[in-house]
Amino acid sequence: MPAISLRSWVEQQFSDPMTRHIIYAMFRTNSYAQAIDHQLAGPALRSIARTTKKNSIIYIQDGWQTLVDQLYEKAVRAGVSMITGKNVTEIKHDGAVRQIKFADGQEVDVTHVIAATPPAVTSRLLGDAGSKSVLRWKEQARVIEAARLTFSLKKLSAPDHFAVLGLDQPVYFINQSKFTRLSEDGTSVVNITKNNGTGGTDAEADEQFLERTLDLIQPGWRKEVVARQYLPNIAVAYDFMNVGREDRYPGPAVPEIAGLYVAGEWATHGENLADAAAASGRRAARRVLKDMEEVRRSGRETILV
Repeated sequence: MPAISLRSWVEQQFSDPMTRHIIYAMFRTNSYAQAIDHQLAGPALRSIARTTKKNSIIYIQDGWQTLVDQLYEKAVRAGVSMITGKNVTEIKHDGAVRQIKFADGQEVDVTHVIAATPPAVTSRLLGDAGSKSVLRWKEQARVIEAARLTFSLKKLSAPDHFAVLGLDQPVYFINQSKFTRLSEDGTSVVNITKNNGTGGTDAEADEQFLERTLDLIQPGWRKEVVARQYLPNIAVAYDFMNVGREDRYPGPAVPEIAGLYVAGEWATHGENLADAAAASGRRAARRVLKDMEEVRRSGRETILV
């Protein structure tokens, strides 16, 4: 498919305005991107195709933290050394990775680093002049942002309303408790999200809008609240495949710095959100292993941290 925007593709394929609204709502919900003039049609369509396959959506019992905990445990059992509670302030390099420096002043000699951070953070750790590629990825990035209200509710007045898409407004409601356990006391955990595109909006106005929308979806919800959380400006993704992206497929290796690799949902090669984070991590890990094997064959020593 040619590199055209989602709007261009939809308007070529569909003439009915309501059909277009429905299609845009589906793509917006799938990607959180409120950027139909910038979002590439091809990757967006492939992501929708994967999502609509049977059993393609998995709801995790007790939430995402259980997945993180299990990955941590598997890594430790495999012999991985974990360092937590420390901030990296610099990746030292001279055309190749040499050290990482922590905020407490500690420095560790390394030869390979996977930077699983947004491109702006990676650029800062290198020094903005450290890599033309990373600086370019930083400057071309279009951050997807959203406002989200999460509630724990004792009772739902309309339990059958488990998913609602906004057609004329970029809003999405989901009651994930219908599919999996997310609370210890049996209350329903629901989310309502407003997609804010690639620019910030008024946090207080967004919160009021989400509350009024929830009045329509679950009347009487206010008297059922056990707990609530409002996140006014979530960075859902630090970039996505868009028509203005000069490097269509960033990473996994950083061309100017040997031993440096990038991963994260922004380093997508066509995948979306969590799929992109996982796929980019796999690409980076495989490239590290390949490069380490080449070093081993050459007889040079390597350290991976």
